[in-house]
Amino acid sequence: MVVGVDGFSADRWKKLSDAERIEHCRMAAREADAYAELARPELQTVYKDLAAQWHMLASEIERVMIQRLAAQ
Repeated sequence: MVVGVDGFSADRWKKLSDAERIEHCRMAAREADAYAELARPELQTVYKDLAAQWHMLASEIERVMIQRLAAQ
């Protein structure tokens, strides 16, 4: 088992509901945005890009979740 940041792992991710995954992604995006504010100027863009990726992942999980619910 590979353990990531703050002890978070793929095994734990697998057990989360879609809503929990969306919230986790949004939280990670907010954190990356906060890091961007604190980062050296040459790293701010990287953190902002990371935040955007977390937002996109949350949106995609939400889109798929809604599609799956609509198909039921």
